[in-house]
Amino acid sequence: MNQRMMYAQAVEPIGAWMRLLARFIDSIVMIGVAVFMIFIMAGMLGASDISDITSASFGLTVIIFAIIIILSVFMYKPVMESSSLQATLGKLAIGAKVIDENGARISFGQAFYRFFMIDIIPGIFSFVIGIIIVAAESSELSIVSTLFGIGYAIGIGVSIGANNMKQGFHDRAAGTMVVRR
Repeated sequence: MNQRMMYAQAVEPIGAWMRLLARFIDSIVMIGVAVFMIFIMAGMLGASDISDITSASFGLTVIIFAIIIILSVFMYKPVMESSSLQATLGKLAIGAKVIDENGARISFGQAFYRFFMIDIIPGIFSFVIGIIIVAAESSELSIVSTLFGIGYAIGIGVSIGANNMKQGFHDRAAGTMVVRR
């Protein structure tokens, strides 16, 4: 029995359904941050209600806030998972943490690689399909994009459930595991 297998028996890996719940919680957190930032931006622009936001000339303020929101989304998981908490708020809520295959805290590089594999790659694919849909004005392509997203999520779930350490392909690639705290 190799060292990884022995260590896997000493920890309790978290399965796909609990990880999906953590992801849902993280999505709510990130949407909340984005909405909060939009309201701050609206206040800075002097908008009195949401309709003023859509009709106002945004300029540099909008660009700055868009960059802040994008950076917040991109850095949330890597920063939280490589921090001393070793978890996003969603993972904390379900009592999980991310570790390397030896049980240690993961590096920022490992955390960003996990994020890249599970969020950025499908995001880029969906963005490209979205551009093609708009250019081709095709409703069939939107179905393809939706099916890709569903298939990708199922693939992640299957890859998590397919081994005793409950590592998704992104975990195996980054050398990480999600385990009970």
